[in-house]
Amino acid sequence: MSLKTNPGNYFEDFQTGATLVHAVPRTITEGDRLRVVWDLEELPEQAALPALILQPLLENAVYHGIETSSGPGTIHVSGRYRRNRVNISIRNTLPQRGTTGKRREGNAMALENTRQRLQGFFHDESQLTIGEVDGEYQVRVVFPYPWSP
Repeated sequence: MSLKTNPGNYFEDFQTGATLVHAVPRTITEGDRLRVVWDLEELPEQAALPALILQPLLENAVYHGIETSSGPGTIHVSGRYRRNRVNISIRNTLPQRGTTGKRREGNAMALENTRQRLQGFFHDESQLTIGEVDGEYQVRVVFPYPWSP
């Protein structure tokens, strides 16, 4: 199941996200280097995800989590709908401490830009939170559905 797209390119869908993940460099996608798990069955079909929300978060998951690891990595994209809110979680494995993989320090620009896009679209009705859960990096996006500007 995917979120609905808008012909005016104001929205993106999870199919676009899947295409983006599989467009990462061949050195990552060859063999078992990258695994993507999609769990979106509980999302309403008509809910729309604003453009450039999913893309930078997936790119960050690859850049900071998968590329830096010496072994295979997994990106989990899950979605839930509860209490009139769409909850999206993007989790990625991180290089194990003490291995040859090296964590990259970022400037959080993509996260801040994404946060501002959500704020611009949904005002105070959205959230973007980050953190580590069970040794994986997680970004959570929450926004209302249905929503009226």
